[in-house]
Amino acid sequence: MLECDYMRKILDSYQKLGGINHIDGPNLPSKAAIFRIAQDLLQLIYPGFFEDRTYRMADMAFETEQLVCSLSIRLKREIRRSLLYHMPEEINEKDPDLYTEHTVNEFLNKIADVRDILKTDAEAAFQGDPAALSMDE
Repeated sequence: MLECDYMRKILDSYQKLGGINHIDGPNLPSKAAIFRIAQDLLQLIYPGFFEDRTYRMADMAFETEQLVCSLSIRLKREIRRSLLYHMPEEINEKDPDLYTEHTVNEFLNKIADVRDILKTDAEAAFQGDPAALSMDE
């Protein structure tokens, strides 16, 4: 291991001050993981809009299944981390996995409804903007 004054000072600060996340304890959800989840949710809601690749309708079932499965796993992981960090009183400590599973399923079940609402919003914005050439704008 690197032995130098600044390394020792940094390690001492972890011991003395702690950190944002707990050392040797439960951590908060990962900001980087949440960011990637948000990006993938945008991809799920607007397929092909945020990536430089072409999607074919024939591949959408496979693509969507892969993305939804990945999102489900990652959402459960981050929700679980949140619950381990601080369990709300209304959740029985014996049921965090059941709560997490239910929450993620309910959330993903709303994606199609969110897409419908956003399409209506986009149509209204397009109709109200005489300078817009298409809804994609």
